[in-house]
Amino acid sequence: MASNEENQHPPRTIPEAGLLANEFVSSGELSEQRQSPLPEVPPMIAASLAAFRRALPELLQKRPEQWVAYHGEECIGFARDSFPLYRKCYERGLKDNEFVVECIVPEDPPDMDIEFSPEVE
Repeated sequence: MASNEENQHPPRTIPEAGLLANEFVSSGELSEQRQSPLPEVPPMIAASLAAFRRALPELLQKRPEQWVAYHGEECIGFARDSFPLYRKCYERGLKDNEFVVECIVPEDPPDMDIEFSPEVE
C-alpha cells in the first residue's frame, strides 16, 4: 500500500495571484494588496521629467514629434525614434531609473471635473 507522501500531488500555483493553490487568501487580503500605495518615483526620473516638461513648449516648436532623452537637467539628445536614445543612455552607463526618453508631443490636459446632468427620460 502506498504511503500518504506518494499520494500527495505537488502544490499548484495560481498564476494570477502568485499563490500556491493550497494557500488561503481572503478576497479582502487580495484587494488590500492591489490597493497598496504606488512605489516612489526615483529622484533622477522625477528631475528628468521636470526638465522635460519645462522644455516642452520650446521643444514642440523646434522638434515636434521627435524623441528626446533627459538625465536630470541634461538633455542627452534627439532622434526620430526612441531606440538610439536608449542605446546612448546605456552606453553612458546610465541605469533605467536615471533617465527618461519621451516623445515630443503636447501633454494630455490635466483631468477635468466633469459634471454630468441626470439622464432625461
